[in-house]
Amino acid sequence: MAPVPPNRGIDEVCVELERMFDAGEKAALLGAVRQLLGSALGQVDQLSARVGELLHQLYGRKSERLNPNQLKLALAELQDEGEPDQPAVSIPPSEGEPRLRPKDTDKVKKRGRKPLPPDLPRDEIRVVPTAEQLAEISGKMTLVGEQKSEVLEYEPAQFKVLVYVGEVWSNDEGQIVTAPVPDKVIDKGLPGPGLLTQVVIAKYRDHLPLNRQTVIYRRSGVELSRNTLVDWVAAVAYILEPLAKRIYQRVMTSHVVQADDTTLSVQDRRKAKNIKKGRLWALVGDHDYVSYRYAEDWRGDTTAGFLSARVGWMQVDGYKGYEQIFALGMAVEVGCWMHCRRYFVKAFKRNDLRAAKPLELIGAMYKIEAESKEAGESHAQRLERRQRDTQPIVTKLGEWIEEHAAKEPPSTALGKALTYARNQWQALLRPLEDGALELDNGDVERTMRGPAMGRRNWLFAGSDEGAKRAAIIASVLESATRHKLDLRQYLYDILVKLSSGWLNRRLEELLPHRWRELHATAVQQTSEQGQDSS
Repeated sequence: MAPVPPNRGIDEVCVELERMFDAGEKAALLGAVRQLLGSALGQVDQLSARVGELLHQLYGRKSERLNPNQLKLALAELQDEGEPDQPAVSIPPSEGEPRLRPKDTDKVKKRGRKPLPPDLPRDEIRVVPTAEQLAEISGKMTLVGEQKSEVLEYEPAQFKVLVYVGEVWSNDEGQIVTAPVPDKVIDKGLPGPGLLTQVVIAKYRDHLPLNRQTVIYRRSGVELSRNTLVDWVAAVAYILEPLAKRIYQRVMTSHVVQADDTTLSVQDRRKAKNIKKGRLWALVGDHDYVSYRYAEDWRGDTTAGFLSARVGWMQVDGYKGYEQIFALGMAVEVGCWMHCRRYFVKAFKRNDLRAAKPLELIGAMYKIEAESKEAGESHAQRLERRQRDTQPIVTKLGEWIEEHAAKEPPSTALGKALTYARNQWQALLRPLEDGALELDNGDVERTMRGPAMGRRNWLFAGSDEGAKRAAIIASVLESATRHKLDLRQYLYDILVKLSSGWLNRRLEELLPHRWRELHATAVQQTSEQGQDSS
């Protein structure tokens, strides 16, 4: 008898069960009842799990960190219930887990106020003893020393107007020469490169909406409308677009590319509430360059538009849209152990103690990675360590997954974790082939924190074109940040150069790593100042 969904066809089911009862078909009757109860209980479990997920999203902790003691207790309970004994493996803090370190009694934590950066401007105010103090002492007083104390003060940033006065010269014959007016970043525009730099960094790094910036500038006596700032941001994006394209090309030719996406609300009058969901993609190349790409939807062919040219390693999660890219045979899929672990964490948090074993093994893999990084190993040395130490753990985990997948329903939380791991297994094994690969794409996920914070503040992009402009500017700023550049100094310089007709064949010089080399002295001073202030 076919299962009947609850609350539907109950009368028909009862008639059929009554017929079986009257006909004395005991085995068929019990089978039908068992099937109906199994179907109903399965749906109840799914709905309960979904309710649990929604409640956790509303009220629970977003972190995936687990207390190692919880895992140890779960593993002990599993062994008491008859699970086969496994060699003990220490549970290290994997990506996103807290690092529990023993107290170091040899090191005393330094307390007290940090010294103020020596490069800050200082106004010396001399203070002399008061007349009352001097009156209490007889005889002539002379200066014998000084005592200094510092007070950190703040002066609000100020606007200033640069007035270019072009001198006009003439000779006796009436021939006239007029001094050339310096080029502006925006032709015939009001803002200088410093103001444009401030507006862009305030929005895309400090996540300050443009309308809030207008209020701040108004307090300084300057009225700037939001529409004016929108036009300025658009102009900056237009100027930076060639450089952003060069960054994208550099990312796509990297040895390893990590890719991930997040939602981005975009204003669209044709949609409900005038808002649609676009996608902002981040592509990280070899950990030092980031290219953001905006897509109007989440379709695989849209994604393929900017990823299909990739040749080589590409580390991603289990998004189905990547399948047609890998089907081309040029990009090689690398899985993400952090995503794999995430499914087992969900199962464990729903009190399925069996998930403790894969979490323990995955944790052991991350411990090996941490030891490799702490030792400062090269990619070749890390690969050797993985093949020696990580390979046996992965083999053991694969056996555990196959054993439990054969008997676990795919609709349960553990079943979903097992399904994800089995579907991604070959991709998850890739880090055992190349030491340059990471166990997860956590780097690109961390790159999404900035856009995620920004969308909470400025809520939505004004249009698809506005979202594309945001991706262009964010690509330049994030790549510069990864090279530890002073963003104001860097953005100011490249805006001046690109708006003054910088040759396209010299774009390479404006990439952060080349710009840093060409401005090594200034960058070194900035780096030293940052270290002194830290």
